[in-house]
Amino acid sequence: MSELTMKRRAPQFPQWYDDQVLAAWNQSCQGHPVPAKLDELWRMGKYRKVDFTAFSPASGDVEAVAPAPRLSGCCQIVACNGRLTSHSPLPDGVEVLSLAEWIAADESIAQSWLAQNQPSLGSEAFAAWHRAMMDDAVVVKVHEGVRIESPIEIIWSIVGHDAVIFPYTLILVGERAEVNILERYWGESPSSRQLVMGAHNILAGAEALVRYALLQEMKEEGVAFSLGHLRLQQQARLEHLSVHAGAKWARQELICTMDGPEAWAELMSVADLSGEQYLDQRTRQMHLVPGSGSNLTYKNVLRDRARSVFGGMIYVGEGAHGTDAYQSNKNLLLSEKAEADSMPGLEILADHVRCSHGTASSFVDPEQLFYLLSRGIPEDEAERMIASGFLQGALDHFHQQAIVDAVMAALGC
Repeated sequence: MSELTMKRRAPQFPQWYDDQVLAAWNQSCQGHPVPAKLDELWRMGKYRKVDFTAFSPASGDVEAVAPAPRLSGCCQIVACNGRLTSHSPLPDGVEVLSLAEWIAADESIAQSWLAQNQPSLGSEAFAAWHRAMMDDAVVVKVHEGVRIESPIEIIWSIVGHDAVIFPYTLILVGERAEVNILERYWGESPSSRQLVMGAHNILAGAEALVRYALLQEMKEEGVAFSLGHLRLQQQARLEHLSVHAGAKWARQELICTMDGPEAWAELMSVADLSGEQYLDQRTRQMHLVPGSGSNLTYKNVLRDRARSVFGGMIYVGEGAHGTDAYQSNKNLLLSEKAEADSMPGLEILADHVRCSHGTASSFVDPEQLFYLLSRGIPEDEAERMIASGFLQGALDHFHQQAIVDAVMAALGC
């Protein structure tokens, strides 16, 4: 405990921050959180495949290494081993702050925000671990009425063997503002185990439009954990895309809350899994006021012995009449040994709603494959084309083509 306490007692952080860190550390079972064996939210989660105690915090004393940008002509924000290192010139009306800068500029807001116990889908101890070990943050503030068409790219890179980082991104978008963001988790070493334990929060003000994509690019021995919390105020619109292009084991939790009437969220995810990759996704669409809507479309391609698990819930609170929500999880199996499990659900406490869900897992259509093979296309290429078309269908409602192109390139499609 002394090492952690000394690490957090840096001059740029006030005492209340240290107190929050200590409380989170104690809540996280001393830094080694383990889910309860019979926890329903971890059913089929296979968390025992990962030894979280084997990772040590990544060293801050390394030269910043960043991958090549996925987007050309964008503003790039780079963090190495959990610490913000640089960013290119920002568009007018946009601020990017480190954790220390944010606390110095908005201390009362930062203290209140960081003190909140964010809701979880089974990972309270992991969320506390993240809060206790978070070195830095990227805080993006888009001022009211500002519209930024060029994408902003945020890169969290990790260097070192058996290293873990705890990235945190907070995106605050003012009323009637518009922004496009691609965030990336990037593992630097192909041959070593690395863990990213990340979290992101998005607050979209009234009538704001936010397009956000999280691209997970950990290497083949990497482990990825993502906790996302999204809140939409009146008439806000969010297009949220999750992309899993790496990691041997990954878990993603996403909670999207519609706080204002006529708020609308498009939630999308694509993954191309091979070998023995494992992807565990849990979502909750929270409708708390009348007249809001959401549409979730998650698609996975599974090869070899890969496996995916999806557990989703649409929740409609009391009085949230007129809610329109849908949830879809579809999986394309390219191997008889691949496996996909889906557990959708509805909890509706209001009237005059339109809510439904659907799941499907299937193998490649033999007629589609035969058509491509008969035209001289090799079988591997034919399967790649079919997989690409299958995943592309999940991106129909993400209206930022440069980000979509970067995502598909990362997936090899």
